[in-house]
Amino acid sequence: MQHTVGDTDQLELATRLHAEAIVFDMVAPLFSQVFPRGAEEYLAGGVTAVGATVTNASMGWAAASVDEGFRGVSLLYDLVRRLPQQLMLIHAVEDFQTAKTEGRLGVLLHLQSCSLFENDTAFVEPFYRLGVRVGQLTYNTRNLAADGCTERTNGGLSNFGIRLVREMTRIGMVVDGSHTGFRSTMDAMEESGAPFVFSHCGCKALFDHPRNITDEQIRACAATGGVVGVVGLSHFLGDAADPQLDTLVRHIAHIAELVGTEHVGIGMDYFSGLSPYSTLEEQMQAYAAIADGGLWAPEHMPPPPRRCAPGIETPAGMRNLTAALV
Repeated sequence: MQHTVGDTDQLELATRLHAEAIVFDMVAPLFSQVFPRGAEEYLAGGVTAVGATVTNASMGWAAASVDEGFRGVSLLYDLVRRLPQQLMLIHAVEDFQTAKTEGRLGVLLHLQSCSLFENDTAFVEPFYRLGVRVGQLTYNTRNLAADGCTERTNGGLSNFGIRLVREMTRIGMVVDGSHTGFRSTMDAMEESGAPFVFSHCGCKALFDHPRNITDEQIRACAATGGVVGVVGLSHFLGDAADPQLDTLVRHIAHIAELVGTEHVGIGMDYFSGLSPYSTLEEQMQAYAAIADGGLWAPEHMPPPPRRCAPGIETPAGMRNLTAALV
């Protein structure tokens, strides 16, 4: 059934709820990739805060070394400095409310791979002190800590991975299981014992894709007090050829019904490789480069075009997601 907001009362309710809520998009590569347009569109969409990906600065991919990580953090600091009236860094929980009250966009630093720690847990605390609050274990492929979700094997955490998760937990950096293999995420939740997140994924029960997670993972995450952020990219939700907002709503509803609304969020994953930020030709070129680099196998990633559902093609349309949920 297609979700619609068909009467004035529902629309007014959705508008009020969106205006009152702290709206946190857990993963936002677009913020740094298309600046300042990305920041402006999140603000226009009534978003309170975003999880900004720490990239390698030059290419826009997740930082994969200590050097790239420090440069990526510096880039995000620089972007926030450019618009002090519109942006602020998120360091603590209370900063979300400050951003909401002041009408600024909160920027929380998020790693899309813990590869940047290389082979030394001593780097965790310095990055935390710089503002990094969430660290994703892998990006699809195996690294020194864990297996990625598209690896042939399904190994758990390595010895280094166990030490890494323990150090992240000790220092207060949230561990993120997105893009990570099943057994590695289950190991990480057991080792950490702290609230865990899957910052941007879909439900495997609704669409069987390596990037999506099982009901067992969802329940385990909720048991830690954690949150599953549902991704907004249609090729992970099951309707790449014809994106529908209702499909995203169904993934959100599945988690809410399974473990409760307090354990479900959003991690839209808007990035520069989507329409309207890139042309079909540019998307095809990027697709070829990603496939050649081994980050994605063709069977796991349909060819472009890449777009989100009508109404939420950009962060400026985030109110439409609230309306669809109502």
